[in-house]
Amino acid sequence: EAVTGVQTCALPISHGRSVDHERATGPAYRAYRHAIPPAFLASRNLAYCGLAAIGLRGFWIAEMQALWITAFFAGKLSVELPDEEEAARQALLESRFFRYRASNGLGAKSADMVFEIVPFIDTLCRDMGIETKRKGGWREIFESYGVRDYSGVVGEWMKKEKLGEVGEL
Repeated sequence: EAVTGVQTCALPISHGRSVDHERATGPAYRAYRHAIPPAFLASRNLAYCGLAAIGLRGFWIAEMQALWITAFFAGKLSVELPDEEEAARQALLESRFFRYRASNGLGAKSADMVFEIVPFIDTLCRDMGIETKRKGGWREIFESYGVRDYSGVVGEWMKKEKLGEVGEL
């Protein structure tokens, strides 16, 4: 007997894995550096923290993206931003990468970072002109990076930009 008025979520099984077909085939969020829709790069009037992570890494990503967005709005990034077409191409490549990298996670809609956190944070740091090799010596090769390695990065960026206090932009 058919049930009416009940919304269901179909999870087809394929080779032992469940996939939310609607989520996996819908359009992904495509933003340059997971923060800016390419159409808003030139006007610098819209940006958002487009990544989320569970646990302490969530704070790490949020802080770094917020700092990058602050530098973006203030026109203080150390790199030249790409034009809209190139930014859209980069955002498309990243969204496709994450769609296949984490097909059963959040990857179909947005970046689902596990192993890509440090390279992503380093990309934001390079854009802001902040040193990415933060350990020095043999530790750079043999120790993993974590939240503590980036403590003080806001002050480091403010010093680089010759800003004395928060709010001097």
